[in-house]
Amino acid sequence: MKTISSWHVGVAAEAYAAAVFARYGYDVSVQYGANQPEYDLIATSGDLMLKISVKGS
Repeated sequence: MKTISSWHVGVAAEAYAAAVFARYGYDVSVQYGANQPEYDLIATSGDLMLKISVKGS
């Protein structure tokens, strides 16, 4: 049986967060590549833009 690494947990947490924001009607942009600075996702709705950093454990 393979173990789940912290990288896998982080990717899953970002995907889950993006799905939740999308479900609530936000448009979601995900940064491409690992270790990007400042934020992991951007969620927008109308004039509102949220930079989101996701931490998973």
